[in-house]
Amino acid sequence: MTETKQRHFLFGTDISVCAEPRRRFCFYLWNYGMLILSAVGLCFLTLLLGVGDGGRELLLDYFRHPLIFFLNFLPICLFELLLYCLINRSWAAFLVTAVVFVTASVGNYFKLKFRDDAFMFSDITAIHTALGVSSNYNITLTRRIAFCLACVIVGTLFLYFFVRGRTTGKVRIITAAVIALSIWPLWKLVYSDSATYSVKTANFEHASRWEATDVFVSKGFVYPFIHSIVTAIDTPPDEYDEQTAKDTLSAYSDSDIPENKKVNILALQLEAFSDLTTVGMQGVDDIYADYHALEAESYTGNLLTNVFGGGTIDTERCFLTGYTQLKDYRRATNSYVWYLRQQGYTTGGSHPCLRTFYNRYNVNTYLGFENYLFTEEYYEKFGYPVTYDDDFFPEMLRLFKDDVASGKDAFSFNVSYQGHGPYNTGALDWGDPVWSGSVSEYSYNVINNYLCSVKNTIENLCMLKDELEAMDEPVVLVVYGDHKPWLGDDSVTYSELGINLDRSTTEGFRNYYTTRYLIWANDAAKEICGSSFVGEGPDISPCYLMNELFSQLGWEGTAYMKFMNDMEISLPVINTSGFYLADGEVTDSLSGSLLEQKRMIDDVQYYMRRNFLYSEAAS
Repeated sequence: MTETKQRHFLFGTDISVCAEPRRRFCFYLWNYGMLILSAVGLCFLTLLLGVGDGGRELLLDYFRHPLIFFLNFLPICLFELLLYCLINRSWAAFLVTAVVFVTASVGNYFKLKFRDDAFMFSDITAIHTALGVSSNYNITLTRRIAFCLACVIVGTLFLYFFVRGRTTGKVRIITAAVIALSIWPLWKLVYSDSATYSVKTANFEHASRWEATDVFVSKGFVYPFIHSIVTAIDTPPDEYDEQTAKDTLSAYSDSDIPENKKVNILALQLEAFSDLTTVGMQGVDDIYADYHALEAESYTGNLLTNVFGGGTIDTERCFLTGYTQLKDYRRATNSYVWYLRQQGYTTGGSHPCLRTFYNRYNVNTYLGFENYLFTEEYYEKFGYPVTYDDDFFPEMLRLFKDDVASGKDAFSFNVSYQGHGPYNTGALDWGDPVWSGSVSEYSYNVINNYLCSVKNTIENLCMLKDELEAMDEPVVLVVYGDHKPWLGDDSVTYSELGINLDRSTTEGFRNYYTTRYLIWANDAAKEICGSSFVGEGPDISPCYLMNELFSQLGWEGTAYMKFMNDMEISLPVINTSGFYLADGEVTDSLSGSLLEQKRMIDDVQYYMRRNFLYSEAAS
């Protein structure tokens, strides 16, 4: 073999030039070895981004727990090797693998930074929504991301010039077949296994086991992302028996709404609306004074949501369906909207934002809404792509009055946009500040921009209440916030305000997830329902809010609602992070009758999701 060919047997382009076994071994060792090492490098980059703000110690923890590193590395390695088998170019296989995994890691990095929430498999369907709101956040090329991009470029060039070996078709076919055949066993036995995820990869030296985001981050990015497929796919609960679930639900029955008790309902979910006096913030009593006056005339309580700083649709759809957690709605699904529609109600509403956000245009139809308006259908004339409360509230009221005037009872569900974070950190957008305190300029701008928005929303809310009070027709108003507001990257403003967000404590858990709800009625509705609509209601998850509304109205509701009424007594708060409020204290462990009730809820909800029960309304 000539000197040139000797160089080629290691760095060359064709295995055929190195027929000797020793040289053939060296060829494979170099080319496949470099591919595996490059996958190790990509794994490190995903972990570097996946650590979020966990710091150097958490990054080192990944290496102190070899199984965590290996479970993050293996999918990257198999993906890159499979690509190499298909295209026979090491540099191209590396580059495509880097684009897939590093891009996803960057998305996770920014989602952690802005929302304190990890990028999961179910978020793929909301990519369009995320891109739509990304312009509102300060997305910059950080040093960490720049380092990762530089590593990808250097790695690609190195492989292009020094790892140019190409293997025979037979070897590539065998390798690809082995990889393909390994996917299902790896998924079934490892990546979807709950014991591996919760016990074998436990890593809480520098992360909190009480926080869902921390649990995700403590395991890297690629491995927990793949494991999140488990929650994205609507698989039956453990030991699920459909007949048992059906029998459980059949012990209850649907009840019609008495004609003499029908009232018009205007439901309003306020974006990021939160009463910060409830978390001990000082100097804001005047801002919330009118809201507190409205609460004094209403039935009120604490709503412990599943989300923080974002995730509007979680609270929204849990309220409408009565389910404890969301699934990906791709067809007509059981909801209280269908029930009201079946009872002769018009079912409509509006959201002054683009209809593509969270696929509301389609999903709201699946939930039973006959007519739902978005920016494209209605609000575009007030502002594109969003409309704020000074225009939204009067138009929402006008549309509601049109529904009431139609001669049918009306259910109108509306979601505001004003209050959506992030808020300007560099200037005051609303003019004069409404709050003063000893915080950084960054937080001073954040909190004043938020509170000015809140103050304006309260003014519009009081205007709405006055208009509804003057109506002759019976009207009940339901108002609640969808989640706590974004107050600075990494919740820095909360920290400066001294607000405890440590979810391992009951106080922190409540501060993190709690908003308020109120149910108000005009005199005509009070007379019909025989209720004062005044008092303090229980602390509840969003899935129970419709139950509280029906209770105040004197309605019995659906079989499922009656079942959930019984469940609410002992399990009023079921958080999707795996935590509950039991006897007023936060816990991640249920036992005895409480555990049995939670299993019953899971079984019945799965049965409901699989079986659409309002076929008459659907037709």
